[in-house]
Amino acid sequence: MISHASNSRLEVVVEDPAFIDCLSDIDDADCVYLIKENEIIVFNTRSATTISRSRVNLENTVAVCLSKYGSPRSKYLVALKSTGEVLMFRLPDLCLLNKKRLKYNKPISNETFTFFDSKYERLHICVGNQEMLYVDSWALLSPQSGVQGHIFYQTASEIKKCACLSLRDGVYLISKKDVIDNRLKLEMVDFEITASQNQTKTREGYGSIEKIVTELAGSTSDKLLGFFVFNKPRLAVVVTSRTLFVAVRNRYTKYDNRGLKKMYALSSEDKISINVDCHFGNNYLKLAMFDNRGNIYSTGFGLWCEDKNIMWRRIQLKKFPGKISDLCFCKILSKTSYVLNSLQLGCIVLESEKQKVLYHMPCNQLTYLDAIVTNELGSDDISSLVACGGVATDLGFVECISKVLSKETLKIIEIDEHYEDQGIQDFWLTANEIETTDIFTQSKDAPCHISCEKVRLSCEHALCALQLTETNDMFLYLDTNFLLHFVKNGTDEKMATPLPGLSRSEMVSLAASKNTDHRGVPQIIVIAEGNKLHVSVNGVITIAIVANGSNIRNVCLKQLSTTTDPIIVMSDDSGLVSILSYSLLEKNICILKRVQFEDDVPAQLCDIRSTFEEQCLVFVYNRLKVRILDVLSGFYHAWPYDYSVKLIKPRGTNKFVVLTVDDILITVQLSRVLASEWKRRKTDMHNQIITHVLELENPRYVVLTSQTIDNVCRLAIFDTEALQIMSEYTLPSAGTVRKLLKLRSPYKHEIVVSFSGKSPNSDCLLIMSVLQSKLVHNFTHRVEKASCALAQMGNQITHAGAKILTFELQKETDKWTVAVIGQPFLGTGPLSMTCSMSYDNMLVVLDATVGLCVYDLSLKKRVHRTSTNGLSSDHFYDNAAVLCVSRTPGCSMADYKSLFSPVKRSGTQLSLLNLQRSVLSIWEINVAATKSRSSVDDAIISIREHSTMQLPSSRPITKLKQISSSLCVVCARGGISILNIAK
Repeated sequence: MISHASNSRLEVVVEDPAFIDCLSDIDDADCVYLIKENEIIVFNTRSATTISRSRVNLENTVAVCLSKYGSPRSKYLVALKSTGEVLMFRLPDLCLLNKKRLKYNKPISNETFTFFDSKYERLHICVGNQEMLYVDSWALLSPQSGVQGHIFYQTASEIKKCACLSLRDGVYLISKKDVIDNRLKLEMVDFEITASQNQTKTREGYGSIEKIVTELAGSTSDKLLGFFVFNKPRLAVVVTSRTLFVAVRNRYTKYDNRGLKKMYALSSEDKISINVDCHFGNNYLKLAMFDNRGNIYSTGFGLWCEDKNIMWRRIQLKKFPGKISDLCFCKILSKTSYVLNSLQLGCIVLESEKQKVLYHMPCNQLTYLDAIVTNELGSDDISSLVACGGVATDLGFVECISKVLSKETLKIIEIDEHYEDQGIQDFWLTANEIETTDIFTQSKDAPCHISCEKVRLSCEHALCALQLTETNDMFLYLDTNFLLHFVKNGTDEKMATPLPGLSRSEMVSLAASKNTDHRGVPQIIVIAEGNKLHVSVNGVITIAIVANGSNIRNVCLKQLSTTTDPIIVMSDDSGLVSILSYSLLEKNICILKRVQFEDDVPAQLCDIRSTFEEQCLVFVYNRLKVRILDVLSGFYHAWPYDYSVKLIKPRGTNKFVVLTVDDILITVQLSRVLASEWKRRKTDMHNQIITHVLELENPRYVVLTSQTIDNVCRLAIFDTEALQIMSEYTLPSAGTVRKLLKLRSPYKHEIVVSFSGKSPNSDCLLIMSVLQSKLVHNFTHRVEKASCALAQMGNQITHAGAKILTFELQKETDKWTVAVIGQPFLGTGPLSMTCSMSYDNMLVVLDATVGLCVYDLSLKKRVHRTSTNGLSSDHFYDNAAVLCVSRTPGCSMADYKSLFSPVKRSGTQLSLLNLQRSVLSIWEINVAATKSRSSVDDAIISIREHSTMQLPSSRPITKLKQISSSLCVVCARGGISILNIAK
């Protein structure tokens, strides 16, 4: 039984709504519907105005079309989703009228297309490019929850387009891609003939079209590009590489195509495809031919044109907002207007003659190929990722994604630019204004503190001060004789004798508890001076400790409602934040947690004295970043703004004043619920796509692999803060990088690259080192048919391709070389997707077509195979399956625990995750061998299906990758998600 994944299992990091289609209104040629997954925009091209915008949920929609039905005839927009759901929207208000479930037991792919006949009596659906079915229009508006799909045509070829010439006569025109020569072919299909196999029946009224089909069938040099059918009058247009056919009723005219030599030259290159579109109105035909590189050629002529030479001209997009290198949609709206869609630039309505953009709808979609987690502070929660991929075949990207507080959670309520660039060093919040000191303030006049009632303490008399309240002017300060003072409404009271062991340090900080005595004096006061920490309880110093390392920069005191013992938070000059617990009973301090922020960058604190009792938060900031630290969990929330910060001070309830490095004062307000959102920073990589990303010890830097159209591959070290490449290494031959493996201990800075070359005998493993922000090539080891399967266990590394190769690295002079362990033996081949090693020398390999194989590296042979059929799959889709290793408290093979102790001692669980479309299957795998290793039968393999679940999105998956013991990242076209496999 398939369960549905809960929101706690799947966290969406990036979800860019995709462009679906552009539809012209049935009655008004100037009105178009621009449709994407979350919005429908109705636009008038003549007046260049937006008529309406409607928020809709069209996620996973594969096809849309317009319909007219009923009496009086009403217009509808029909959407078909990959889940089989059919939605009916009433026009023009786009009200959702009906939801239906299509009764069809096969998957509905993204290549599905739909259309109605000329009288809108039937909705036709092409599913999987090989089956045509129809749904009666009356059924779409019936009260039943499901609609029956009736299959009326099947073929082994790939259906690219279909149109209904006559529903009464059951005549259809279909273009199909031949499975042998991969050419498009045109065919007329008679539903009556198809059903009865009566091949002698003629098709009356369609002789001209049938003649075109016959002529093209006998031609080997003319390449079919597309066809179009119009109903008023009955008109068919067929476009080939050399000829344009126009059939009107019972006669047709041939026109010669001119001016397309450059277009055809481009189409001969790999990955270049040509598409055509046609528009008919007022007896005028307008045609456009375009490719996915952004080249658009157009022509137009009257229906009864006598000139039989048709000249195509390239449309110059001089004023277009960017270079189009990934054009995936072009539709003619009129003689001079077009709709273009680019994955990079989005959907644009263009007036070609005036070179004017009439409308721009952002819906650019990135294809994510890989992603890694780069948590800076070692948190278990995913707080930052680096992702990579491509927008077009010659345009890649790297995107840094970090989780930050939403701007509604930490809202800016005031910005004061009065002091901008004046060198402000400190500020104080008084009753009516802000007092400041700057770099020009003389030291003898510089205030140490200014209270809310403007009581000034000079640096000559005070070391530090702490404002306790804003309503009554109460504050603490430590004088230069190390006496602690309590000031209330102008009355200064000495609290105790001079504190022992203090020296005149520049680093002095005070913190106090909320609980006070009858005078308002805090019961607990913490004094930090230099690297020493003192705790005073009811005016008595109860403990004084010396903190190891750097000077203490700031200190905060948190009092929890769940315990009487306070928590001390202190930061130091090294960037370390320590969370300590002070025991009132035992009068000692213990360390609860330490969080290392940026190394050697002084960390400052600002206490968040929230009115919300459940919150226990402090600001932790330095010149680079600002975070809110949850003292109890140790988790931090990143600052959502681009301002760099000098100083933060509290102002009233849940409000804070922030001094930026540009001397701008910003007031922010913190809400009760700390809601987070994902912040994205992206840089484009031209003339290449980025295929892999690999983490390094310093999370600021990552290793990238790139590939050009000519299959030139490079490795690069990339700075995620500056968004730029630090150094590059070009691989010596053309090919594809299959896998990167960052080696763990006992190795330090080494990377293994699995490379599949285009030339014979060029597959290899490259050993690279990362030294001082540079990539150094150590050694190249030739292999047979390199794959994506690389694994490390201890000092041994295994590559599973055509041969199973196990090796270790040896240092010779200043470089590493490969030392092969034993003889390589037969593996599954280059389609090996991933592998996992265990301490008892067992290797599990997942192959896209062979299935799951287990090898005993000691016996050097395969000991088990489970085919793809045995795992409920015809084959594993590229990169959509992964072997995951997770920690487990015990062994699931309890029946064997007395005999096979190695299984019990392993403490890990190997799982297979297979994601097909939106269904995720999880299999548990247990592999072990006895100590004797005398025969193959000694290996014990247990494979059982653990769970199957339906994910909420069916975006095309590009990679499924384990990023932690319990988490996987799902890369797709238009999105990234994090999947929790432990829940």
